Amino acid sequence: MTPGLARAALRAHRPAFAGAAVAALFASTVVSAATSVLVATSTDGLPARARAQLAESEVGGMAAVLLIGSIYMSIFVIASTMGTAVAQQYREPAMVRAIGARPRQVRRAVAGQALAARSRPPCSDASWAASWPGCGARA
Repeated sequence: MTPGLARAALRAHRPAFAGAAVAALFASTVVSAATSVLVATSTDGLPARARAQLAESEVGGMAAVLLIGSIYMSIFVIASTMGTAVAQQYREPAMVRAIGARPRQVRRAVAGQALAARSRPPCSDASWAASWPGCGARA
């Protein structure tokens, strides 16, 4: 499956891949927040009494559990949304297989679609995204 066919499949199934991109955005936000909490509970540079209070309350341990749990859940949420997006386009890979594509080529195309859905900026196609920070006004 050529990159052109992969792009055409992305265009034909925008809502499905937009959902995967939004899931990836939320997952990265949750993981970043959990990492920030873990870093904020670091005892570096704190007086002895404050370190003892942090160790006593076990906030750092809870932050580590939050981080591990958020990474674990993010993997499954992104995998399930990408699986749903790929399952919704069952005709395209079947057609490409019917005209002679190897299974490896189909898997590479699906991986390319996943990469394209993940790396797409939110302001690339949506007219409402002009109000997002960093997107600027669209002409």
